Amino acid sequence: MALVENDRDIDRTSEHVQSLERGLIVIRVFAEERGPLTLTEVAERGKLSKAVARRLLMTLESLGYVGRDHRQFYLLPRTLELGYSYLTSLSLTEILQPNLTALAAAFHEDCSAAVLGGDHVTYIVRAKSGHITNSGLAVGDRVPAHTVSTGMVLLADLTPEELDTYFATSDRQKFTDKTVVDEKALREELDLVRRQGWSLVQSRLSPHVLAISVPVRGVDGRAVAALKVGSQATQRSGEQMIDDVLPALLQTAADISYNLSLNL
Repeated sequence: MALVENDRDIDRTSEHVQSLERGLIVIRVFAEERGPLTLTEVAERGKLSKAVARRLLMTLESLGYVGRDHRQFYLLPRTLELGYSYLTSLSLTEILQPNLTALAAAFHEDCSAAVLGGDHVTYIVRAKSGHITNSGLAVGDRVPAHTVSTGMVLLADLTPEELDTYFATSDRQKFTDKTVVDEKALREELDLVRRQGWSLVQSRLSPHVLAISVPVRGVDGRAVAALKVGSQATQRSGEQMIDDVLPALLQTAADISYNLSLNL
């Protein structure tokens, strides 16, 4: 089904940039189809000529928004940044902050939320526990996704194609003797995270850091962020994180997902 039926569907002015419009049409075509498409299919669904569709796909591929496997094209995780720009600037952070502040107060643990961009996660909200010795990660900090519980939760939510792209393009460095960089081992762990709905990670980015994370899901069921409880200053063991903190963390994520559906 075409996304733009005719010229009257869009209020164009002298400032209108048609190439930008067409690029966004291509992205929306993929969003509606939810799967890989050929050049011909993109052109037909977007009501574009094959020549224009090809130039747009090549541009989006060079910018890291589209991937290609032989004759089929597909969206890459970087397109999520377009949605995150809206979410992080408006309702998501507004909903997250009071919930994370309440968690931090209840458990005396650092709490934060992160989003995925490429092979890193970026922290967008933080609530401090009050531990003087705890430095933690600040809002805006980016860390490799494979080293933290928030990253594992978000990687586990990727489609098989997106996950293949991650492993093909990510630079997975080893930071401690517990950092997992092997693809087979990470895939097995991500399968477990996907099944159980949470991730517990210890000492993979720096020594003594223990944290547990769960996803926050949007109206389409995809993870839009990950919540984390834990820090270098935690006095809890992994078992205590699972027994004491995880139930409240899961409930908080469910509450945020519900509130997010009302605000988007």
